[in-house]
Amino acid sequence: MKESDKLFERLRSIKLENIEMLQEIEVLCKNIDDTNIIEPLFFVFENNPNFDFGNPGNLIRIVEKFYLSPIYEEELYKSVKRKPTEYNLWMINRLLNTFSEEKKLKGIELFKKIIDNPAISKEIRDTAQVFLDEQTE
Repeated sequence: MKESDKLFERLRSIKLENIEMLQEIEVLCKNIDDTNIIEPLFFVFENNPNFDFGNPGNLIRIVEKFYLSPIYEEELYKSVKRKPTEYNLWMINRLLNTFSEEKKLKGIELFKKIIDNPAISKEIRDTAQVFLDEQTE
């Protein structure tokens, strides 16, 4: 197994305990220019929904350097569908800000589904509502 594959596997299940662990991950990931890192990085956000990654934070910058790749958009939507978090919703909103009105519809519909899903925490539904309001003004 390649070293990068080991890192990607670790990222898919990591539970961050402190800022030092986050900084270690950031150092390991910052120079990786392989789009295969996108999906594992989204799992970091999903598996650590209450962790403060910063605004935007280095890990977000690392994954967003791939935003022009169709894989980024696809994996971001998958991440939100698996487990919406403050951070992946925020990244969708940022992505939608770069889209034409027509292309925003997929993200807007996703925000609506989250808002209408009582199984999702009120905090996350409220975050989705804020972003929906912003995108539909």
